[in-house]
Amino acid sequence: MRLLKELDGIVACIALSVTIIVTIVNIIVRYAFKFSLPWSQEVAVTCFSWMVMLGMSYAYKYNMHYGVDFIIVKTPDKVRRLVYILIYSILMIGSSILTYYSILISIKGWFKVTAYLQMPYTYKYISAAIGFMLMSVYSLTYLYLALFKKETFNDIVTQGGSGLATFLKSKIKGGKIK
Repeated sequence: MRLLKELDGIVACIALSVTIIVTIVNIIVRYAFKFSLPWSQEVAVTCFSWMVMLGMSYAYKYNMHYGVDFIIVKTPDKVRRLVYILIYSILMIGSSILTYYSILISIKGWFKVTAYLQMPYTYKYISAAIGFMLMSVYSLTYLYLALFKKETFNDIVTQGGSGLATFLKSKIKGGKIK
């Protein structure tokens, strides 16, 4: 179960590792043997896409995106919570819309294949749909906490806080939030 909770981060790390390894191997082969691996760019770009999109959602889950909150920190808790509710609502709506359009693009990508591996572009494009879908789910969870778990909400959303994932690890027991 823990593996499933961290799957977006694990896949993003694996994709980053594959991107780096394939790029380094291609550089070594090019300079040592004077030829290039023709499939390396396709693999590296596809893995990079997965790393960026799943890394984005993983960072959002842990509240690791940069934010300028010096004004909102000075406001009363009630106003701050309302601003966060507005922000997370906008993020949920925006990421839901991006999920929808990413799915449409992924479907169209099935009919376009890469030059060397003949792999449908869907395998690259679907990473955006999954990343945005995860952000929609995380935004919905943040909204739930802002509306119904007011006492702990400020602790998990302040910049540098532990974020949603750490909070949920500590609060979920037997499938129910304390």
